[in-house]
Amino acid sequence: MKIENKNLAFFNFTIKPEKVEGGDSSFAEYLKVALSELETQEFLQKTQEEKTQMAFNKIEQTLEILESMVNTSLSSSKAETIGDFLLSQAMEIDKIVSSLPESYTKKFIKDWAFLLGVEAQKIKKGFYS
Repeated sequence: MKIENKNLAFFNFTIKPEKVEGGDSSFAEYLKVALSELETQEFLQKTQEEKTQMAFNKIEQTLEILESMVNTSLSSSKAETIGDFLLSQAMEIDKIVSSLPESYTKKFIKDWAFLLGVEAQKIKKGFYS
């Protein structure tokens, strides 16, 4: 079987060697670095509206998770897992919003991210168990 070049998209994955070199670098570490570089490039190409919409979507997803666990009892391990996930979502929202220019929308989203982070810590510590 012959593979035609015209059907393949050319991807140039260039990774700085200083990021990959280390004591015991494995393929998994190399792949993590490559994917984070690609994700960063894709993120930089997004417009302010797309970033704002992405942040609002993450807030919505997080609030849905909080709503779903309102009337359920959580074990300590489940609470810690959910708390970790919500905390990571709050940090991602903060990271997304940090690239936006100063505005009331940015402050609003940052406040929500802070609130979600606080609630995530409470869930992790078992306040709602």
